[in-house]
Amino acid sequence: MCVFERKNIKNNVNYLLQESLYKMLTLWTRVVQAAFIFLTTESIVPPEKPKNLNCIVNEEKNMMCQWDPGRKTYLETNYTLKSEWATEKFADCKAQRDTPNSCTLDYSPVYFVNIEVWVEAENALGNITSDHINFDPIDKVKPNPPHNLSVRSSEELSSILKLAWINPSIKSFLRLKYSIQYRTKDASTWSQIPPEDTSSTRSSFTVQDLKPFTEYVFRIRCMKEDGKGFWSDWSEEASGITYEARPSKEPSFWYKIDPSHTHGYRPVKLIWKTLPPFEANGKILDYEVTLTRWKSHFQNYRVNDTKLTVNLTNDRYIATLTARNLVGRSDASVLTIPACDFRAVHPVMDLKAFPKDNKLWVEWTAPTESVNKYILEWCVLSDKSPCIPDWQQEDGTVHLTYLRGNLMESKCYLITVTPVYADGPGSPESVRAYLKQAAPSKGPTVRTKKVGKNEAVLEWDQLPVDVQNGFIRNYTILYKTAFGNETAVNVDSSHTEYTLSSLTSDTLYMVRMAAYTDEGGMQLVSIHLEQQKKESQEQEEDIECVVNCLHE
Repeated sequence: MCVFERKNIKNNVNYLLQESLYKMLTLWTRVVQAAFIFLTTESIVPPEKPKNLNCIVNEEKNMMCQWDPGRKTYLETNYTLKSEWATEKFADCKAQRDTPNSCTLDYSPVYFVNIEVWVEAENALGNITSDHINFDPIDKVKPNPPHNLSVRSSEELSSILKLAWINPSIKSFLRLKYSIQYRTKDASTWSQIPPEDTSSTRSSFTVQDLKPFTEYVFRIRCMKEDGKGFWSDWSEEASGITYEARPSKEPSFWYKIDPSHTHGYRPVKLIWKTLPPFEANGKILDYEVTLTRWKSHFQNYRVNDTKLTVNLTNDRYIATLTARNLVGRSDASVLTIPACDFRAVHPVMDLKAFPKDNKLWVEWTAPTESVNKYILEWCVLSDKSPCIPDWQQEDGTVHLTYLRGNLMESKCYLITVTPVYADGPGSPESVRAYLKQAAPSKGPTVRTKKVGKNEAVLEWDQLPVDVQNGFIRNYTILYKTAFGNETAVNVDSSHTEYTLSSLTSDTLYMVRMAAYTDEGGMQLVSIHLEQQKKESQEQEEDIECVVNCLHE
């Protein structure tokens, strides 16, 4: 009886387990089916109405139409482009599966007859038709670009270039308008010929108001004259150079006098600047220099260089300079070389120089007298090499300009401004400046000049200009005993010695010194020998000396 009951209980348990598992599987199946139904209901949709239907007829090709098919249907959906005349239907154009938004018709377009076009979209869940559009295919033409574009200059006018081209073949029955763009050879942006100047069919055009002796690049495109349809692609680019013109400005002109005299003569070096291309207006062939001694002698020189050295008497001279190209000569630059006993006066006032926008600017107040022009000269100051000047000329109305040269950072420039009057140069004024300052690359060498009971006099040399890297604004002296706190003293940059006072007698002091510009100084590093120098990774140097204050 006991064995039978146990067997019956075991069967009941197995039955309950099987029934629970079956219910769980059934429930899971229903969840999966519900999820599948939900997902497929959200994704599989009938096609939307195609929108933005438009067509284009590329010259010598069949018409191609495009549209926006709308949302993704997640079903195989067919798009069919349909077209017809009022009295005739054409073969359907079925879009490829990988490009469901366009189709190219199989027949050549017929111009000057309206055609009606629309798109039908269809899948298993439905179909829909786009709006119909009705147009003449001639109004959808994109012509081929003009070809064989050529450019030639004119010897009569240096400001024009003449363009010529061959129109596309569609020009035989379609009137065209054009878009012409041009730029100088090195420019990145294009200029546009006014559209109203090229609004009718043509095969040539003259571009005006160009710079002489300048290379220009051109390109052209075309479209239907009434603006319907599409612009062609741009033609291949073509270039040409405008003809030369007479130089538009006189060269900058200056002189230097050698202080040495020989038997009543003085060596004078005449110097001038080459004209920039936009003023030279052609290739400069040579320069002509004329020297006239006051009210008498006349000398003439033809030079292929930008300098000329002549021996002049101690008299006053008038020098003129012209530049010549293939077309003609520039206006003359006139320079008065005063007599030997001339005394320059009337300098500029309030001269200053400052860096801004990575340029070194120079500003001054003009003298009260009328100034013909200003000469600016500058050079790098160095203890190792001579001051070799560069220079530039400014009009007499200018009082603010920047130095147009290849300037370097951390270099001290000596800048001189000389006003030039009708009777000769005025007194020069100079100023020093930096394009950009840096911390000194070396520190000062400090020495003990005198040691007393409670004080010590330190001295040092001014830093060489090559290692200053900027204007030295101050020195910092730091000193301490072996176990004491460090004391810092700032010293004006004009000083070359300083007295440390209130020192403790019979005590060893460690002294260090640094120099500072507007861009900072150096991080001080200890060294251990008197007057020994040590350079840090930042190329900064500290100097320390040992000062032993004596008893009375």
